[in-house]
Amino acid sequence: MAGLRSIPSLPQVHQSLLRKLEDDPTANAAVARLVADDPGLSLKVLHLANSPLFGRGRAATNPVDAVMSLGMDVIAAIVLSQSIFQQYESYESPEMDLQQVWKHSWETARLAQHICGDKGLPLKTGEEAFMGGLMHEIGRFLLVDNFPDQFKAACDRARNRRLPLVASLREEFRASPSQVGAFVLELWGLPGSVIDAIEALDHPKINRENSFDMKAALYIADYITSSKYPVDSFVVEDWSMDYLRSIDCTDRIPAWESFLLQATDKPTGSSHR
Repeated sequence: MAGLRSIPSLPQVHQSLLRKLEDDPTANAAVARLVADDPGLSLKVLHLANSPLFGRGRAATNPVDAVMSLGMDVIAAIVLSQSIFQQYESYESPEMDLQQVWKHSWETARLAQHICGDKGLPLKTGEEAFMGGLMHEIGRFLLVDNFPDQFKAACDRARNRRLPLVASLREEFRASPSQVGAFVLELWGLPGSVIDAIEALDHPKINRENSFDMKAALYIADYITSSKYPVDSFVVEDWSMDYLRSIDCTDRIPAWESFLLQATDKPTGSSHR
């Protein structure tokens, strides 16, 4: 962590949004104007507002309707992730496809929120799971940006040994992308539950209550999404079956896989300009 020379700052548009919410938590019109000023962000918000996750019986046709439908926490998560991905849009690396990472993150976010709802978790938990899904791959950008040679070496090792890339990165850096990402998100002051869920992605642990929580939802969503929208071209790590059995959810996995396959709104990139 001490070797990170380049850490993106909390995006200005996200800070502006947070200030508006602090001044007036019901400032839907002001937030909608902020969203409308960015065409790519506006389209993405409208996509989500009209998805099965948030369908309210009528289509959201403008940013105000979309903001009202999604809620401020979800809007804040989309604004933050969009801003972060835009910071890396000009970055070119043969080891990482920005559009592929974005697609994986978007679908993971939507599936994680759906799983929370399906398991009867509070609405707030689902919204935080959505944010976790959008942001869970930020550590990958930080590693390839700060340590390009070591990142390439880890990729070469994974390719030669037919290993999952995350396993090779752990070997190279003594830390996983999820742990690096959680470190930066903590610096930014994101919710502790989101940080904990991202940090636990590589090593899900059985909790004392053996209960289903947001960590479980994000872990399962990330794994399922990796099969259809892989974040890279490397081998996928195996499930932690002991963990899945401990939280008694294996019977629901086929239904969650079907939800991902049946999704109708599929943004294809971090920007639609």
